[in-house]
Amino acid sequence: MNIKFSYYHIEKCGGSFLERILNDYFLKFIDKKKIFKSCFINDKFTHFFPNNVEIIKNSDLFDFNNLEIILSHMNYKDNDYLINCDFSFISLRNPIDRVISHYYYFVYKNTKIHLKDLNNTEFNNFISLGNLQTFKLGGGKYDLNKALNNIEDVSFFLILENFDNDIIELNNKLNNYYNVNFEFNKNNINKNKNNFNYKEFVDNDLYKKIKEKCEKDIILYNTILKKKNLEKLIIK
Repeated sequence: MNIKFSYYHIEKCGGSFLERILNDYFLKFIDKKKIFKSCFINDKFTHFFPNNVEIIKNSDLFDFNNLEIILSHMNYKDNDYLINCDFSFISLRNPIDRVISHYYYFVYKNTKIHLKDLNNTEFNNFISLGNLQTFKLGGGKYDLNKALNNIEDVSFFLILENFDNDIIELNNKLNNYYNVNFEFNKNNINKNKNNFNYKEFVDNDLYKKIKEKCEKDIILYNTILKKKNLEKLIIK
């Protein structure tokens, strides 16, 4: 499948508000049926996963054969449904903070059990998500070499810890690419985007324990930081 722009949304990397910002931006000059954004189809919230392609194709919400934009959870270069795009975009986050945020957003709100109170089995079952960014950039596999090799193919990485600078750069790059002059809608930016205070729930020992399980993501994250000249954010 060939399209113009894809945003590969990774959980807890600012993706929900980035999808809103980008959707509003593209709607200013692209037909809404040519933009896929994760949404409800037939009462099911649908992402652009290979097993959902036929559902999306058959939906009246989209002009599938003429899609130009995809804003969704996806694996980069997924061999089960390969997407070729002119401009690819991924947002990333400090892996340790990302996995803690992931736990408190998806798990804690249902269980009310803090990370520090998990037994070893529960902790190990969850912490496999510590390398989720590698999994996504590695095409749906925890393949660090593949993820690192894919870095050069990605048009732009936004680092959540450098959000204010990167969102301006992304806006400028898209304006240049499409030869337009539209600003992102700042009202869509989550003012609490980066203030998750995990320190209240995660002590130094637990933080180190989590860090040990995020080894691949940390290597990937640090490599991209160096590429973007953001050495000040490198995890040591």
